[in-house]
Amino acid sequence: MIYTIRTTTGREDIVVDLLESKIRADSLDIKSVFHPAEIKGYVFIEGNLVQIHKAMLGLMHAKGLMEKPVNIEEIRHFL
Repeated sequence: MIYTIRTTTGREDIVVDLLESKIRADSLDIKSVFHPAEIKGYVFIEGNLVQIHKAMLGLMHAKGLMEKPVNIEEIRHFL
């Protein structure tokens, strides 16, 4: 499932980098993390909620996780 992380505006790329580092270091089962340049303040992450919550523990510039999954059709044009 794909979920949305709310971030500090302008810090989306930092959040993506921090998430990718944590995912690698902790061997978390996260499929993808991406930030469309057209959307400010949001990062999309694909995985299960338990793994996403682990990846977000102590994550700087992340304001929260929107726990309602995003339909791929809603974001397909960004991919």
